[in-house]
Amino acid sequence: MVFREPVEESVREAWLGIAARYELSFVEMGTDRNRMHFLMQAGPTYSPRKLVQTVKRLTARPVVVRAPAVKKQLWGGEGWGDG
Repeated sequence: MVFREPVEESVREAWLGIAARYELSFVEMGTDRNRMHFLMQAGPTYSPRKLVQTVKRLTARPVVVRAPAVKKQLWGGEGWGDG
């Protein structure tokens, strides 16, 4: 399993920080074996695409710092996938 408790915790912490910084709320948050799932609400200030890009960018750093093996296991060392 790639996402274990320390990684899940760092993801949740990152998402809560993002929510406070960008004035949005995560309605649902979760992870499964190799994916992160979230449902968020935001005002019309940000486009959905910009929000997803921001969340991915600001989530990747704390995950890789806390568990560097995740980057290699999930993305072959390349970062986020295209999906």
